[in-house]
Amino acid sequence: VLIALFIDKLWTEGVAAHGVALLFGMPFFVLVGKDLAGNPKNFTDLFVYNYDRPYPFDMVQKPIALFATRSMWMGDLVSVALLGLGGFLLFDAFSQKGRSVLVKGVALLLTLLGGAGLITVATRGSVSPSLFAGLALVLAALYIGYEGVRGAPDARLARYPAAVALALAGLKLAVRAAQAAPSADPLLPFLMDPVNLKEAMGFAFIIGGTVVSVTALTRSRVALFGAFWTFAFGFALWFNWSHWVDLSHHWTQRDLFWRYYAQKRPGEPITAFLMNWRGETFYSKNTVKQIKDNGLLNAYAHQPGRQWALVEQARLGILKSAVGADKTVTLIDRDLNNKFVLVTIE
Repeated sequence: VLIALFIDKLWTEGVAAHGVALLFGMPFFVLVGKDLAGNPKNFTDLFVYNYDRPYPFDMVQKPIALFATRSMWMGDLVSVALLGLGGFLLFDAFSQKGRSVLVKGVALLLTLLGGAGLITVATRGSVSPSLFAGLALVLAALYIGYEGVRGAPDARLARYPAAVALALAGLKLAVRAAQAAPSADPLLPFLMDPVNLKEAMGFAFIIGGTVVSVTALTRSRVALFGAFWTFAFGFALWFNWSHWVDLSHHWTQRDLFWRYYAQKRPGEPITAFLMNWRGETFYSKNTVKQIKDNGLLNAYAHQPGRQWALVEQARLGILKSAVGADKTVTLIDRDLNNKFVLVTIE
């Protein structure tokens, strides 16, 4: 509520009136973003009381599947970020009067570099990213030099050195890349590196903070609020419709009971062994048998037909020992839930 009131004042009174508050808020944004991206379990600890509950770290450490044929690469993130930031700066620089040529040149350069990265990932690394990055530097230098010729004589002194430096750097980079095979390009391993959820989240925090800071420095109120709400809405959408859904398979027994009801035959009971989490009662509609004694479990397992059991992963060995060596315990989708496991006893 306090943040909402501050945002309302920021909109009505302008960015400049609250520059000090925004400046002091940036270190906190960096610290919170670093903490959440480095350990996404902190998200969950905001909503649960049992902080020792096992967290599916493999879910946030494995590469993100972008397409059916490949995972997400760092080049995908870098290209989209450069194109987005460069496109915004390009629109702002050419739509607002009084923007310097150097600002326009930087905006053009960022957009061109984003396009170079996009070509690289679209061709799956069959072209050299350094070659296109060098060409981007040359094109930006040509634009700055062209505007320098058109501008006032006193402004040319600042534009010419920048144009010459960019052109020389771009030509050197492009020539060196053209003389080597694309696979030898030093930028290629970085751009083709698979990205996991933790890295993508950290990258998103960096880009979000950068875009919001740039829009605040330019005092573009509409752009600032547009960028802020876009990132906030995007984060909320991902968190609620993707991340929470993936975590739900590990945080409840729902999916395990779905498998039990889908695969059981008529008359096959289910027990919760050494458990009292209430979830097993809820999802079974109060039909689960609660067993907390090894002898009772052995008697349950030796009933005619096949039996089902739900047990914590850490107590699976106790269950196998209690049912006896003459019984076969089969695990059903062990990786579905990192705390509980569903088994059949035959």
